[in-house]
Amino acid sequence: MPGAVLISGRALLLGWVVAATLVACGDAPEGPRDAKAGEGDADVEVVDAKGAEDADAAADDAVAADGDHADAAPDEGDATSDEGGDLSGDDARDADAADLEDATPADVGPEDVVTPPGDVDACPPEHPCTVPFMAFCDEGRCSAQGVCVVQAKPGCCLQDADCAGQAPGGTCQAVRCVSNQCTSVPRPGCCLADEDCADDVACSTDTCSDAGRCVHCPADCACPAQPYPLALGFDAGGTLGQLGLFQVDYKAGDGVAWQIDTHRAARGAGALYLGNPACRTYYNGKLGPDCQPTPGATDSSQVRIDLYGPVLSLPVTSAGHVGLVWVWADVEPPSPAVPTADALQIFAQDLLTGFEWPLAATTAFGKSTWGAWRLLAFDLSPWRGATMRLRFAFDTLDGQDNHREGVYLDELTVVDRCQGGCCQVDADCVGTPLPDACSEARCVTLDDGAGRVCAAVPKTPGVACSPCVSDDDCADANPCTTDACAPDGRCLHQAFCCFEVDLLADGFESGLDAWFLEGGEGAAGWQSLGGDAWEGQLVAAFVNPQTGTYGPGASAGAVRSAVVGLPPAPTDEGQLELAFRLRLDTEWDGLLYDNPLGVDRLAVDVISGGLSDEVWSSDELMGTTAGQWTLVTVPLEAWAGQAVQVRFRFDTVDDAANDFAGPRLDDVRIRRGCP
Repeated sequence: MPGAVLISGRALLLGWVVAATLVACGDAPEGPRDAKAGEGDADVEVVDAKGAEDADAAADDAVAADGDHADAAPDEGDATSDEGGDLSGDDARDADAADLEDATPADVGPEDVVTPPGDVDACPPEHPCTVPFMAFCDEGRCSAQGVCVVQAKPGCCLQDADCAGQAPGGTCQAVRCVSNQCTSVPRPGCCLADEDCADDVACSTDTCSDAGRCVHCPADCACPAQPYPLALGFDAGGTLGQLGLFQVDYKAGDGVAWQIDTHRAARGAGALYLGNPACRTYYNGKLGPDCQPTPGATDSSQVRIDLYGPVLSLPVTSAGHVGLVWVWADVEPPSPAVPTADALQIFAQDLLTGFEWPLAATTAFGKSTWGAWRLLAFDLSPWRGATMRLRFAFDTLDGQDNHREGVYLDELTVVDRCQGGCCQVDADCVGTPLPDACSEARCVTLDDGAGRVCAAVPKTPGVACSPCVSDDDCADANPCTTDACAPDGRCLHQAFCCFEVDLLADGFESGLDAWFLEGGEGAAGWQSLGGDAWEGQLVAAFVNPQTGTYGPGASAGAVRSAVVGLPPAPTDEGQLELAFRLRLDTEWDGLLYDNPLGVDRLAVDVISGGLSDEVWSSDELMGTTAGQWTLVTVPLEAWAGQAVQVRFRFDTVDDAANDFAGPRLDDVRIRRGCP
């Protein structure tokens, strides 16, 4: 029998790899049999390391032609490790014990590559071969030296993230993982021209918006009388399962989860709450009896929970559907580094294809809603005729800055666009069907750029409302109105004189407890401050308490009021307005005002229905009141009948000349004043 050369542990491993390579390439023997070399070449035999007698015999006969040694490699399945294999024969005594102990795959380096015997052209470059323990998306390829190396399979994937960085086939394409291959697929609802949106539905007009989204508006056709595909108000209590919902909690048992809750509601008695209801927080570390993290506690961790909605089958005979949900959120502030941390994201999940597509997220308004309810609206027209469901994803990514109240969802509905139609302003929505007297028709902007639609929404989200039964239910304590209950449950108030009413009045004598602080960058921020008030003892000031100014350094921040429901305001009943006392000291004291960068600028916003409008700024005062108290009034007629908040913003922009007292606010009122 031809001789086999016994080698060190490291060479034995390499020989095994080479043998495996040759087998994969189709030129090596398939089993343990003699491999006869050509003339002048070394004889090679594959030795079964499990057979002691064969190994001894091979060692005794290990005489290679021309004085060369040929490597012996075990069969697949018979390979032994350096810990369990035995070497016998004369050559075994010459083996390097250190090499034998170190014969592990980690030790195989470029210097250990052994060119297999025979013609390397028999295993040409890029020829498929087999390497043990390859990942799913890896494959073996013969190198130019005939050695099997591991390479990534082009386009192979296990999930969509594996396809990141690959260019899609076009603007309206996305690269997704389809059958373990990165594939360019159409984006639902994406368009470049009107013709891309044609849907063969007779009762809809199809256009492409400036945002590149298909907009399907109902044409002059009768809308079918059909119930909403989904309408969940969470007012009856119960469990998620009873409503067709379920959640996947990646850390169950930490006290933080989705549940039906009565603490807050956009309308009615209940809502869905994500958090720990015992302490009103989504912090999942150890809390003391006062619901505060215990001193030195470091046991908080990532919160990741997915909430799945009921399965929906959306009909094709319509202009499509839209989804609506009201959100109240108090979460970690935005961070450019991790913009989606602690954000609520909504996805459409196609149950036929398994694909998910983003619809909306609380990142659209900074993640937190600052004490108000915000409406998220999204287009579902691309899923006409599909079986799908919604997924609400919440992930903190880490355990930091999670000691906040959390997220509430309410009034989750999916409605036919035909019910209200497309619109530009609220006046276009007259005639939209309303479910009750506590609702009104509004023109709602869809978050994904698919146009604006009419929708029935709560008149005052977050404020209790019940349809009236009698005239007594409508008494408004205004001696200048006659109050009556209409047959549809709406209260009617007819004015015959003017009576001033304060809808919000705050002199900050109780601090800023009733206000919501936003942002906060730099050493200065909004807080209550004693001394030199216009009236009383305290004011709201943007200040660094260490310096009494808004310096040093650059600073910015905002303070937002609670939600206020504004009544209708006919001209004979007075004017709706915001009024406040202001003292403003800035670097513009005594200077010519020229401020294109908005340096040291105070601004006032009115926020309603998810929209923010700047209604006043210190530009109107040339940047300063020179240390004097001034009365500022801002008309609010444009928001009559709506729920609003007011926000005061101050931004230094730069870090120069910030050693001034800054803004002081007092006696802030939202009121209906008389002419």
